[in-house]
Amino acid sequence: MFLYPKEGIDVLIDNYYIMASLGVLSKKYRDAALKILKKSLGI
Repeated sequence: MFLYPKEGIDVLIDNYYIMASLGVLSKKYRDAALKILKKSLGI
């Protein structure tokens, strides 16, 4: 139960498994990386 999200917390799923790569991409293309991340997370 300790690891479960607390009440009021939204859990987001990286649908494209791309979050780690976007960290590198964001160093040069911040806006593009953010756009891809939002799409992957469904927000």
